[in-house]
Amino acid sequence: MSSLGRFLASLLFRNSSASQENPSEDSKAGFGRGKATERLRRDPRDSKLLSDVFPNWDRGRLIGGVYEIQRLLGRGGFGVVYLARERTTGRPVAIKVPVAYVKDQERGGQQPIHFAEHPWLKEIFLREVRTWMTLSHPHVVEAFDVRDDDSTDYLPAVCMQYCAGGSLAAFLRKEGWRLTLSQQLDIAIQIAWALEYIHGAGFLHRDLKAANVLLATRQKGKPLYALVSDLGLVKALDACLAAGATKRPNGQVPSDVVASRTCGTLTHLAPEAWIPGGKIGPAVDIYAFGVLLYELFCGRLPFWGIDFALSPEEVHRSASRPDPRKWNPRLPKELAELMVSCLAVGPEARPKIDEVEATLRGLYAKQTGCPHEQIRPKPDAAEISVLAARQRAWARVRLGVGAGRRGDFAEAEKEFTQAEVTFQEVSDLRGLAAVWTNRALALAAMGRMNEALELHRKAADLYRTLEDLQTLGYCYGNQAVLLAELGRTSEALHLLKEQQRVFRRVKDFANLALSYAITASVQLGLGDRRRAWHAFRKADRLRKKIRDRLLLSRVFLHQASVLTELGNYRKALQLLQEQEVLSKAACDIPGLIQCYGTQASIHRRAGNLQEARRFHLLEQALAEKVHDGPALARSLVNQGEILLAMGDSLKAKMAFAKAQDIARRLRLVPELVGSLVNEALVLFAESGGRNLPVGQFEEAERIARQAGMPGLAEHVSKLRQKFSQSDGNAEQ
Repeated sequence: MSSLGRFLASLLFRNSSASQENPSEDSKAGFGRGKATERLRRDPRDSKLLSDVFPNWDRGRLIGGVYEIQRLLGRGGFGVVYLARERTTGRPVAIKVPVAYVKDQERGGQQPIHFAEHPWLKEIFLREVRTWMTLSHPHVVEAFDVRDDDSTDYLPAVCMQYCAGGSLAAFLRKEGWRLTLSQQLDIAIQIAWALEYIHGAGFLHRDLKAANVLLATRQKGKPLYALVSDLGLVKALDACLAAGATKRPNGQVPSDVVASRTCGTLTHLAPEAWIPGGKIGPAVDIYAFGVLLYELFCGRLPFWGIDFALSPEEVHRSASRPDPRKWNPRLPKELAELMVSCLAVGPEARPKIDEVEATLRGLYAKQTGCPHEQIRPKPDAAEISVLAARQRAWARVRLGVGAGRRGDFAEAEKEFTQAEVTFQEVSDLRGLAAVWTNRALALAAMGRMNEALELHRKAADLYRTLEDLQTLGYCYGNQAVLLAELGRTSEALHLLKEQQRVFRRVKDFANLALSYAITASVQLGLGDRRRAWHAFRKADRLRKKIRDRLLLSRVFLHQASVLTELGNYRKALQLLQEQEVLSKAACDIPGLIQCYGTQASIHRRAGNLQEARRFHLLEQALAEKVHDGPALARSLVNQGEILLAMGDSLKAKMAFAKAQDIARRLRLVPELVGSLVNEALVLFAESGGRNLPVGQFEEAERIARQAGMPGLAEHVSKLRQKFSQSDGNAEQ
């Protein structure tokens, strides 16, 4: 198995964990843009406009090379939300693509715009959203990344914590009647904690409602865990449009973009928020929280039945505040008074959030006879600090993976080291295992096999302790690939059998097929064609059940490798053409790079050097586009060898020299050894077979031994001896 195959196969197991979450059909992040959403239901032309700006991403699409789209969670007037899987950790994430609006000259009101056509507005939006990413609290949904590149169609995509329980609004519609008063108070207290933290940090939410409160779990018998979501998104869009009304790249004032007059959902909007340019503060969130309490305790809005399309501002300013006990007689008088006071017309008349929280906790104690702290302690400064540290450490893991993907292994090592220290300090075993796994993959890419193998073993021990069988299976695969590369094939086959046992137990047939395909490659390396073909057929039977396009493309890759070794080049190329289609559809650039490189190697083995070089050039172009240093170095080494075989020694030397520079900078051992040896052979041939650059051979052998690759070092040593004994025969 080549170093390219080894590295790409190891990436494959890291990237193959699939979430088994089963969210409801409701969106896992709240929607609701008031008027725009209502108009969307009335005017079908608006639906067409929204479909023009909504992304239409298929399952398997890669966002930023990190997040793999699983399925659509929901869409509405505010944007669209996808469920994705973070490839570095395997955890599920929610990706929200918001929609901005412009003035509709034809029909009045507003129409959605495509952010890619308004880059100066998008920059403002991104700056506002990133403020959300600075907050860390157990009851605030974590936003940890914003992507804006060709993988998102240049639309801003906010990556946030996924909450499998769905929104509180959806829960109240379906099961709200099941909640006891104490459970309702518990939810309200959690939301108050989140608001207290947000206001203490100097922020406002500006769109608090039941649809923007998410539930981490709905497990029977367990208390509901509430988190406040979409913090800052409404403000970001409002700031974006407000700036768009006064600024354009050419300095002209645009006529099509207008500042949003209101910011938030009409049914929850405080009276002072209706005044253009009016001063607002934490009291606007208290007002929205009061409306949310009516949703929670009464199952309805306080101003039910009023036509908001006519004069919503007037309703909030002048309508009397209804007594919630009219709809829920069992409410304590103190709670009803609190709910009404939160809806006071004047912001100064509304209570502060700490007063609201204290009142709710007091009511809980009266209702249940025990303090709320006994069932759910309030997050203290130490807990929030630990959470913030953990979130920063995960951010460093993502940065380290990104650095490794573009070939900056020194930066990747720095990020992984800092993340490891933090995870050890906060005793986060899962985070520690993720750091070790991703650092091992980076070390494998550099050719430091023994170090990578040791880290994979440590990670496997942690996943075994955590009883995470799925990820344990991936660790077995990573170790098996490295052992096969080191020539320890019997150990590799043993671990692949363990992996297959794990995947059968968790019923992960897609990764099981992948494991069989890699087993076939290892068996071929041993020369056991019968067992290799048997494993190949097992993978082929399971392949028909795979729906995950990324996994399917990787099965194709390994099956093509087996067919190539068996001499069936035509069938291998057919499989790779299918993989190419899948990788393009999924925007899987790493998979496409693998595909082109493998097709090039097959054409080279078949003697079609021109076609082989064409595919290597495609591979090189993609590697340069995504700054994949290891793939670029490998492609250059292979191109140099092909050019040398074609008799173009000048271009071959240029390719080897460029590959050598990249390999030295990134400490890529296989690529550095290959470029040194090949460059030495070019110089040897140019000298007519008289002067062998022994120094380069010795340097290559030393580098391979220091990296723990004795097999590669022995191969270099044999080459040196062979050409030393050639007696001036340059053709040899």
